Amino acid sequence: MKKGMLFALALVLILGVILAPTPKTVLAKTLEPQPQPVAGIADGAWSTGTEVSIDLASTPAPYDWLQLLADGVKITEPGQICHSFRGAQFKWVGTIYQLMDGKWVKLETTTSRGTSEENQYSVCAVAPSAGTYALFGYYTGPAEAQKTMGVCSTQTFYDKRVGYVDDGDYYYQIFARAPMNVGETITVEIVSTDPAEALATLDTSSFNYTSVSTGVDGLLFFQEFSSTELLNSITIRLYTSSCYEQYTLEPTYGYIFPLPE
Repeated sequence: MKKGMLFALALVLILGVILAPTPKTVLAKTLEPQPQPVAGIADGAWSTGTEVSIDLASTPAPYDWLQLLADGVKITEPGQICHSFRGAQFKWVGTIYQLMDGKWVKLETTTSRGTSEENQYSVCAVAPSAGTYALFGYYTGPAEAQKTMGVCSTQTFYDKRVGYVDDGDYYYQIFARAPMNVGETITVEIVSTDPAEALATLDTSSFNYTSVSTGVDGLLFFQEFSSTELLNSITIRLYTSSCYEQYTLEPTYGYIFPLPE
C-alpha cells in the first residue's frame, strides 16, 4: 500500500515537471555607446542657457560628414548664443544648428576672434526661439588630402631641420630643401608631437609655402610657429600636388636662419 502511494506521488511530481510552462528567453538589448563630442576643438561653455547632452542615435547629425563638437544648449527665449571655438585656428568650420521636430536646422553662423589677450575664437548665431541647439563642424585642413594622395614614391625633400629658441614660449622654424618651380605650393601639416599633449599648444597646425625660385635649392620654411612646451620631436607631412612625405624631426637649439654658408 505504501509502495503504491509513493509511486503515485512520484508520478504526480514527474508530470508536474514535464507539464510546467517553459520559461521564456529574455533577449537583452545591447546598448551602443553614444558618440562623444570631439575633444579640444570647442572646449568651454555656451554663453547662455543650460547645457544638455545630444543623443545622436535619435537625432543624428544633419550630414554624415559633420561631427558634434560640444554638448548642446537649451534656451528659454530667443537671442544670440555663442560658443568658444578653438578649432577655427586649425582649419575647422563650425555651424550652429537648431533642433526642430527631430531634425537639425542650420542657422547663419559667424566665426570671430576676440580682442582680449587670449584672442579666443568663437562661433555665434541668433537663436530665433526657445529650444535646443548644437554646434557641428568639419575639418578642411590638409589631412583631407590623404584620402586621395599616397606616399611619394621618390624622395623630394632633403636637408630637413627644426630649430627653436626659448623666449618665454618656444619659437620654432621648419626648414627643408626641394626642387620646386616658381609658384609651386607645398603644404606642411604638423601631424604629432612628443610630448603628445604639446600638439594642442601650437599656434598653428598647418601652413603653405609657395616657391619664389626654381631649382634644387628651393627653400621651404615657416618661421616662428610657437608652443608653450619644449618638443622632443615633431612629426610633419609635406604635401606636393600629388603625394606626401612624412618625417619625424628632433628640434635643435638655435634658429636655422640665417643659414650657414
